[in-house]
Amino acid sequence: MVVILNELNIFKLMVKKTKDKDTAIVVNNLVIRPANRGIVDIKNWRNALTSAERGRRTTLYDLYDDILLDNFLDESIQKRVEAITNADLVFINEKGESVLEIDSMIDSTGFEELLTEILSAKFWGCSLTQIDFTSDKRLLTYAIPKKHIRPVEKTIAFDQNDDTGYPFEQDDRFLFAGNDKNLGLILKACPYVIYKRGGFGDWAQFAEVFGMPFRKATYDTYDENTRVLLEKAMEAAGSAQYAVIPKGSDFDIIDSKSQGNGQIYKLLRDACNEEILIGILGQSMTTTNGASRSQSETHMEVQENKHKSDRRFVQRILNEKLLPILIKRGFKAQGGWFSFPEKGESISLKDRITIDNQLNNLIAIPEDYFYETYGIPKPKKSEKGAKSDSDEGSEKETSSDKDKKLINRINDFFVRALQNRGADLDF
Repeated sequence: MVVILNELNIFKLMVKKTKDKDTAIVVNNLVIRPANRGIVDIKNWRNALTSAERGRRTTLYDLYDDILLDNFLDESIQKRVEAITNADLVFINEKGESVLEIDSMIDSTGFEELLTEILSAKFWGCSLTQIDFTSDKRLLTYAIPKKHIRPVEKTIAFDQNDDTGYPFEQDDRFLFAGNDKNLGLILKACPYVIYKRGGFGDWAQFAEVFGMPFRKATYDTYDENTRVLLEKAMEAAGSAQYAVIPKGSDFDIIDSKSQGNGQIYKLLRDACNEEILIGILGQSMTTTNGASRSQSETHMEVQENKHKSDRRFVQRILNEKLLPILIKRGFKAQGGWFSFPEKGESISLKDRITIDNQLNNLIAIPEDYFYETYGIPKPKKSEKGAKSDSDEGSEKETSSDKDKKLINRINDFFVRALQNRGADLDF
């Protein structure tokens, strides 16, 4: 079991070695050190990258911890994580049936934490989770701090600066995701977050200098007392910048006329955010404003491909690495597999009505389909009304004619509703 003692800042990892029927428990202490929160620039990023390529990731992961304070980057990553944790995940045994105890495990907070850790390998390069179960088979997960993971050596370092540690590869209670050389997608986002931070600092200075009124006071060249009094008055009058100069002197503030309102800093921020989105989501137009509908639909398809890739990645890890653990713990998982049911295409209600209308002109569609699809209450026979005498001698309407009239009424109703509300539904 892994226990975190915050007051001692010690991460206790209890490693169980099982031989025959006896169980020996060896307690190893992982010393958790806080992330280095120094000033970060491009040189720091390059040095951390060079160190990580030589097998020492501690400095790079400290940099990642600091970079993830950027709201835009963090939310971009969460967009992919939530697409996994909010997706439907099922387990089917060899008979094609669900298993109650595994369904209960899937619907637990521990399993959601496991999914999050598995997907984090795409952003950090690797992840390691210790898996345990209570006596009633409740899942417990403990994420190993990434600075202590040695993916090449397959060990857990007791101190973040150690080269050796506990070998986890043969311990079936540890689930590793990622690979030895990958440093994660956050690596590519680092320079843009750094540039953006520097740009924000310059933007703040610009606002301080040019966002407040500038004050100028003049005095006679040889009147020193007046100069001293003016300086004191300016200091006491507020924090806005000022200048006290002799009469007859020239004082000008020369500003860039092309972007005198600071727009250049906003352009830099937007460019950095766009590069972050492209690196994390593969596109930018589903998050930022200003894209046309056709462009957004194309970029949404790119984003959905990312989510599909994530689902397959997580699904493979669960089937290849979690399933053997579950079987050894007594779960009825032999021959079964985890899977994300394929999500159907999302279309608007107006498009659905158009498609149904065109299909109804080609084939006869039962009335019940329209009542069920569009959620319209089906009228009772008593509400349909009696036929008039003139109708008794007329030919009966065919089923197809009734369906066409019904879909025309539905189309007329929903088109007016969409014009008023602009709502879309997913099917």
